[in-house]
Amino acid sequence: MHERARIPEFGPGGYTLYASEDFLVHSCLPSAIPTGLKMSFPPTHCALITRHKLKTLAGLVDSDYRGEVKVIVISKEEVKIKAGDPIARLQMLEIECPEVEVEQGYPTDFKQQPQ
Repeated sequence: MHERARIPEFGPGGYTLYASEDFLVHSCLPSAIPTGLKMSFPPTHCALITRHKLKTLAGLVDSDYRGEVKVIVISKEEVKIKAGDPIARLQMLEIECPEVEVEQGYPTDFKQQPQ
């Protein structure tokens, strides 16, 4: 964890993520804002990053990811972010892992399927 990272706080809509450093979001360009956090959780879970005030992009953290969590955002206007500012919400989701079964008798050639 980065020395300026702030522990996420649980509230309405999940955990609030905070910027770990001052950051400038340029107009209409995707930007990855550092949180200073690394996390781990069971393989039956994933973390979904959703918007707080800025529009978020590509917000899924897999259980095997071990790098710093960054929040990818985009804005129509230039936005100045200060270290400690809230930047997104994080929701932990449990993933169902049903056993996959193979059934015989289905055609493998799409041309042979009934219309």
